[in-house]
Amino acid sequence: RGEQEQAENDRQNREREKRQADELAALPDDAPLDVFVTHLFIDKTEVHHAAAIERIGKLPGLGERLAASLRNPDPLKREYILNYIRMCPNPDAAWSGSVAGALSALAQDIREAPALYDATTQRSFRGMVLGALLTARKFPQRDFGGEVAAIRSALLTKEEDDSRRAALELVDRFEAG
Repeated sequence: RGEQEQAENDRQNREREKRQADELAALPDDAPLDVFVTHLFIDKTEVHHAAAIERIGKLPGLGERLAASLRNPDPLKREYILNYIRMCPNPDAAWSGSVAGALSALAQDIREAPALYDATTQRSFRGMVLGALLTARKFPQRDFGGEVAAIRSALLTKEEDDSRRAALELVDRFEAG
């Protein structure tokens, strides 16, 4: 019975992977980046991620499209775009200005958020701070000191709790190099 279950799981996995590959291949180049970056979510395989990164990297006007997407008012949507940049083997240095803008927007989002963690949506600003700082690390030639200081300042406006401590620890580690 165990072998039958394993065979069925394997078959379902192959079907899912093929369906995901077909969905990525069927996307027109002008589909929103928000749709492309869903192909980098954790429910996909590393092979699929590599195919998605390659496909996104060849999109026309990618730099402008990334910049526009990083101005999205939803911090989670921006995090998905930052995730693409983090996963890129060689992100374009020209993207660093858009990344800086996303860090500044995140600082503002933190200031305006009622809390650093929303249990209802499971939205975690600690996670978004981690993602933003890891993305900034992809651009060692750029100084994000001002943007990171703004994130720290925004975090300090929030109630002292585990989420704030964890996010501030990430900022400390980033600033320490």
